[in-house]
Amino acid sequence: MTILYMDEYHHHLTIHFADGTIQESEKKGITYLDELCRAYGSTYEGRRQAACSILSIRQKAPIYVNDSLIMFPNAMNVERKFWINYLQIKDMKEVSYQTMFTFLNDSEVLVDMGYRSAIRQKQRCYKYLYTIQWNRSHSLDNLIL
Repeated sequence: MTILYMDEYHHHLTIHFADGTIQESEKKGITYLDELCRAYGSTYEGRRQAACSILSIRQKAPIYVNDSLIMFPNAMNVERKFWINYLQIKDMKEVSYQTMFTFLNDSEVLVDMGYRSAIRQKQRCYKYLYTIQWNRSHSLDNLIL
């Protein structure tokens, strides 16, 4: 199942899927993402460090889990945290200093995130995904071992 977004509030995680199903969990969002990353041979922290290195950033790094799941946070130190799947975003618009995300299945969520910040996060995801795909398509024969 494809994740659209995760909503974490008071240590309660709600995961929204593209088929309309919702899963509830008492796990933190980062713990859930770590479990997903481990299923693909890495960890949340490893993916976070890789994104920070590739993008030359220190905070709010996108987390590449697999080819259908690249999550980015609205903020790290807030009471209500959202993780949005970049690959499922159809549209974004500013609504009262927040951002309304519309997904490929036409569902929507209003997130306490400035529109400019949402655009920046989306650009980071694009650059990160482009870099990963470029690296995959080029031979590693030129690496000095």
